[in-house]
Amino acid sequence: MRLRRAILRTIRRRMAAVSTTFQFALLELPTELLVSIIEQIDSIDALRRLAICSRQLQGLTEPLIYHRLLLRNGRRTEQIVRSSRARPDRAIAIRTLVIACETGVPQSFGPSGIAGVLNRALRLETLYFESPECNSANFEPHAPWTYMFNRIIRPFQDATASPGGSLTAPRPLQCLKKLTIHMNGASSPYWTIDQRSASIFLLPALETLKISCVIIEDSLSSISRAHSSPLKHLELDEVYITLQGLESVLQLPTALETLILLENMHNANQFPIRPSPTWNRLFQNNPGPTMKCIDQQRASLKSFTYGTTDNPPFDGGGRLAWRDPTPVDGAFADFPFLEEVCLNVWGECISFERAVLSSSPPPNLKKLAYVGSRPFSSKTASAAEPQEASSPMSQVPFLRAPASSLPRGLRSICMSYSRPPLSSFHSTSLLGRTIKAVDAELHKIGEIALEVTAFEYNRYFPPFLYGEPTPKEIGIFRDGRFQEDFQTYWNEDGDSDGESEGDLDLSYNDVFGSDSD
Repeated sequence: MRLRRAILRTIRRRMAAVSTTFQFALLELPTELLVSIIEQIDSIDALRRLAICSRQLQGLTEPLIYHRLLLRNGRRTEQIVRSSRARPDRAIAIRTLVIACETGVPQSFGPSGIAGVLNRALRLETLYFESPECNSANFEPHAPWTYMFNRIIRPFQDATASPGGSLTAPRPLQCLKKLTIHMNGASSPYWTIDQRSASIFLLPALETLKISCVIIEDSLSSISRAHSSPLKHLELDEVYITLQGLESVLQLPTALETLILLENMHNANQFPIRPSPTWNRLFQNNPGPTMKCIDQQRASLKSFTYGTTDNPPFDGGGRLAWRDPTPVDGAFADFPFLEEVCLNVWGECISFERAVLSSSPPPNLKKLAYVGSRPFSSKTASAAEPQEASSPMSQVPFLRAPASSLPRGLRSICMSYSRPPLSSFHSTSLLGRTIKAVDAELHKIGEIALEVTAFEYNRYFPPFLYGEPTPKEIGIFRDGRFQEDFQTYWNEDGDSDGESEGDLDLSYNDVFGSDSD
């Protein structure tokens, strides 16, 4: 009965659409004007209703209907494949494809599913892929995971295969410019780059690549010597990586502009495994060899973000066969285009701070950023509060590095609390006086703006997947003054909620002291 009613409703809607009388002769307008009008319609449902009005409107609206697709289950994916087989122009119209596989829902990965879409979407420019179980702790066993991986990676292999052989033309993914992959491994939250999956780095038009929860070891060395990549933006999020792996990855781009290297911190806490001692903590263990890897991109690199931790549980659980922790001061002095540097750290990474500012800074550096639990503390401080005996400038990351030197072009320094400690803010105004003193000194040096922010507590942790909210950044200090609407109240669970009975109502004067202090 329900099916019958649904069919009748569909028939009525189609008949109503066909018999619609327009207030003006819409179809008599020039095609260029019709296209301009249709392009202003944001609703896919509205475009679908318009498409059934006439064959002319169907031809004009379908490219927009298929321009951006969201696929979450196998049934929907197979529908798209069947539709594109019937009308190949529909697949060619796809420019953005978001494949965010739902957990616990049947998926389709082969030629009649995701692989089929990737093979037919010849003008695809943006691809987002999220495996079904990367957002759960119920990771697939080896057999089903291997089945999925083999079918997902095949279009990438075909796209980068050597000329000749049995490969049929046209090749897939030749226009892909932006690629994001969030994936887990077999019975593991982490997957490993191997000879096959290395093809994701080698796509001929790829400019932006983001991958997460991946292990990058030494398997890329042979590939990197024989290939190059047009990559401009590379983001490695929550990764385990070796020195050889980093060297091989950074050999591939011909002119990389943005590098975001975030070692595994959050997932190592949620899904602990015993890591190899050769993984991560690159700047702590071997700053010199690490800089040699990054130095491969010195002629083009504009922005560099490094995330790490000095927590012993994440240091590999063993001894490195070769370790040289000797700091390399002024290591970025020969990076002529480097404008932004950010350190995101659990604990401290003094060797990285020294590499940036000690002795010789990058000549065109414009912005320094730091994200951590205690931005204003000396390198030996054990508390989150700054120490009264220390000079204010000695408690600012990067500036506290020995023989630190500021470039003339530096315009802003942003200090962010990854999760501000309420007790530190509430118990004393020393932090407020320190921030004011640092701001005054920076203006004396060269009109350098100081910004202080804090990230609100978030139940989610990186990498942030489809539909997950990213942490809200709260302004604390900007333009030489504290933000008057700044209030903070973290409960014992770390939640940042609205005011309720018993919450502390802390204005910026309560937290940092008044200007007369």
